[in-house]
Amino acid sequence: MEVEWEGACRGCRKVVFKSKELQKHDRETGKSFTGHKRSKEQANCTSYFLKEKPDWIESQIQASDSQEEGKIECPNPKCGAKLGAWKWSGLPCSCGCWFSPAFQISHSRIDVKK
Repeated sequence: MEVEWEGACRGCRKVVFKSKELQKHDRETGKSFTGHKRSKEQANCTSYFLKEKPDWIESQIQASDSQEEGKIECPNPKCGAKLGAWKWSGLPCSCGCWFSPAFQISHSRIDVKK
């Protein structure tokens, strides 16, 4: 049984997702793409990918100048830290898996709350 946890903005500690909202992937069996070069040190994932866009990301997409790609920022109006990126055509994970559409949040911008 997998333990559930929450991901919170490292800047303000606002919870931005729950572990059950994340895309599961295995770098051995996941969809990978050609041309992605990674060293053995980069074999671990450095990003979280959301299964679906939550309402707070939808509002950021609607407010964006581009309707193809953009930044994901903390939904706390007093914080606004950059957490990651979204792109309809997809983004790669550092492990080589490809997600399309992609709602990517960097591990380094998130604190895990168990």
